[in-house]
Amino acid sequence: ANYYLKVNSSTNFISPTTNPRTAECFFYAENIPSTTTWPNIWSNYSHGGNVGTYLSLTNPGYNQTLYLTLRGTSTIDLYATTNLISADTWYYVMVAFSGTSVASPQVSIYCAEATESTAPQVANQSYSYSVPDGSVAAIGANYASSRPSHGFFSGWDGHIDELRVSTVDLSSDHASTVPVPQALFPTS
Repeated sequence: ANYYLKVNSSTNFISPTTNPRTAECFFYAENIPSTTTWPNIWSNYSHGGNVGTYLSLTNPGYNQTLYLTLRGTSTIDLYATTNLISADTWYYVMVAFSGTSVASPQVSIYCAEATESTAPQVANQSYSYSVPDGSVAAIGANYASSRPSHGFFSGWDGHIDELRVSTVDLSSDHASTVPVPQALFPTS
């Protein structure tokens, strides 16, 4: 069975604020999603208010890639334009936000197989607003208002490991690559 983690909180889990933030993890997809599903790796979203952030794995019609949505006063949909993801392979992904307190705020997605030493930047875009806190943070969960448990269900078919959220931008000014961690993240 597939499981997910849901945290009911108004605390900003991943959404970009005026301050920098980085979310990173390793993931393994058992299957590439069908043309009708986009399973979330993580989200910090308020479905009633329709604001927040989520990172999904897209279907073959969208190049089997990562799809990041930021919804606040405006909406940004950011995704890589080339095939990135295959089933049965571990990947590392980093999403870095520079924060809106800098002159040119940027969000970047980096992704590579976990065995690589560096992950290339696969998508980048500027943004000019902070995304409000989501009311629910979830890992490996999707949302549908017709579902029980406040609409959440396990949409992820695979594994998510070592999710880390940092209150700094770990992308080195949104460089073309970032190092892929080769050891467990420290616990303190």
